[in-house]
Amino acid sequence: QRQLEYLASYSTRWGLTVNTTKTKVVVYSAREVEGVPEFTYEDTVVEQVPTFRYLGVQLHATHAFCTAAAARAAAGKQAAHILRRRMAGCGLDDPLLAMELFDEYVRPVMSYAVEVWGPLLAFRALSSGQSGACERVHLDFLRQLLGVRDTSPTLVVLAETGRLPTAVQWARQIARFVNRVVQLDDSRVVKQALLDNIALAVSGESVGRGRQPWASEVSALFSVVGGPDLREGGLPGKVDVEVVTQQAERRHFSHYPDASVMVQRYQEQILGRGVGEESYGPADYLRVPIRSQRRAV
Repeated sequence: QRQLEYLASYSTRWGLTVNTTKTKVVVYSAREVEGVPEFTYEDTVVEQVPTFRYLGVQLHATHAFCTAAAARAAAGKQAAHILRRRMAGCGLDDPLLAMELFDEYVRPVMSYAVEVWGPLLAFRALSSGQSGACERVHLDFLRQLLGVRDTSPTLVVLAETGRLPTAVQWARQIARFVNRVVQLDDSRVVKQALLDNIALAVSGESVGRGRQPWASEVSALFSVVGGPDLREGGLPGKVDVEVVTQQAERRHFSHYPDASVMVQRYQEQILGRGVGEESYGPADYLRVPIRSQRRAV
């Protein structure tokens, strides 16, 4: 309320007008809070909402940061639909080109600001093979490309197309982000926020998984991909992005030996070998474009 009063005073002094219909208040808490007082701006009640999009990231009053993935997945799904329709309209049917275009036009939409909301999701995906909302958009695109059922095993679809899970790229992005922030001058707000977050993580004043400080979630991710623990020894030196990427890829390949019976049959009867990083790549038939009827130009 005091901040709203400061804003009103500043706006009056400089002749500015605040659109109160577009101004919202979000009260953040671990659970829903009853009896929250009204917030006003110059005697006008400001609407309280449970969720708000700030700089493209959906923030929720009571949910963890990682819930922003649902909104990014919805945007990615729409971008994938537009991509498929545009390719069909242009008569493009090359599967490899389709996957390259997905990486150029769809993946950035889903991965926007993943450095902020994605560490926990990347940790879950790489440690246990869980497929989140964004990965499902990726898999749906690949299944349509292959013309297989929605129930086709994730590991088979990825192996057949030579693709890596979205979490591998996320781990790389997060490592690069940590490097950029660590190298900033201590006077920068982002650097101060990182130092405060690390201090909060070290203090142990956190709750269960999903509501831990950002530094704790990044440390959990780095624990499975060879990165440093941000909670130990102060600020880390430069994170080796290539090592993080390689370890993330190996975590993906480590799921194949103990996978389901269907995945084992795929390796034995279709590939004739186990899936590994040495021979990983798209199936040969995907290198030949489908000669479908093209539109008249």
